[in-house]
Amino acid sequence: MHCLCLAIIIALPASTPSEFKNSASFALGAFVNIDGWPNGFAFIYSFLAPLWTIGSFDCSVHISEEATNAATACPWAIVLAIGIAGILGTAINMALAFCMGTDLQALVDSNQPMAAIFFNAFGQKGTLAIWAFVVIVQYMMGSSMLLGASRQTFAFSRDKALPFSSWLYRMNSYTKTPVNTVIFDAGCALLLGLLAFAGKTAIASVFTVSTTAVYVAYAIPIAARFLGKNDFKPGPFRLGIFSLPVAVISVLFMLFLGIVFLFPATPQTDVPDMNYSVVVLGGAMFFSLGWYYFPKYGGVHWFTGPITTIAKEAPDLLEHEEILRQSAQSELVDTEKA
Repeated sequence: MHCLCLAIIIALPASTPSEFKNSASFALGAFVNIDGWPNGFAFIYSFLAPLWTIGSFDCSVHISEEATNAATACPWAIVLAIGIAGILGTAINMALAFCMGTDLQALVDSNQPMAAIFFNAFGQKGTLAIWAFVVIVQYMMGSSMLLGASRQTFAFSRDKALPFSSWLYRMNSYTKTPVNTVIFDAGCALLLGLLAFAGKTAIASVFTVSTTAVYVAYAIPIAARFLGKNDFKPGPFRLGIFSLPVAVISVLFMLFLGIVFLFPATPQTDVPDMNYSVVVLGGAMFFSLGWYYFPKYGGVHWFTGPITTIAKEAPDLLEHEEILRQSAQSELVDTEKA
């Protein structure tokens, strides 16, 4: 994927004809508003695409149970993933801004604006070659997201927090992996993908709600860390005195943009072009709360939090790790004395 990014960053400016190359003043300073919203709101609404692109950094957390030294490795994986994505994404956007021409309305009206930019630079055969790699990269990205989602579903089902948890929380005897959760998540993804046949508005609501829903999931634990009493204990990776300011800024940022992304693309809209993200998000929240507070059988009556499998099922492993830790400390003391 990184090689594809570098290829676009280098090859696109080198191959774009002069009539499609933009000046620095246009690429870096021009503001074109084609949606009808006031310029300020249009600028904020344009955050949807980049924020959706870098919205999967939590995949590192979902597979943390399979990582070594997860308490340190996973936070650094998040930081490095976002850092690399931010640098490459900025470079790609810069290349596109300088090589997309000035007729932005024509790009928006085309079936695939990115392919139109490539076509102007590389021609038909070159665009098809690059687009083949784009499809492969998209498939690889989808596979990585399926990996994280299946591990997350497996963890939820282990805690009996999902319907059909007994089936989902079942390791395949041959592969030793949670195949059932992979099948379940892939099936849900395929069903959501069918919304593309219902029109651009339907599938756009999925992309929009994916960002908004993730913000809801992120904001709740961050706020719970500082609101009310809890037994939170900082790990080896911490922000120290910056924890509270960063948490406040993060929650306010996600709350604000989460509301903005529920607005339609244009101020004058109708039923077919409405942003139905609020319906999708509201429906998911409604059924989730209904499942939790359902009389007698709801999670509120029996759910006690995540199950600590190591402490319950492998106390000897914890004892063994403690012995190794004490042995290592003893060897360190002996070395210092020597």
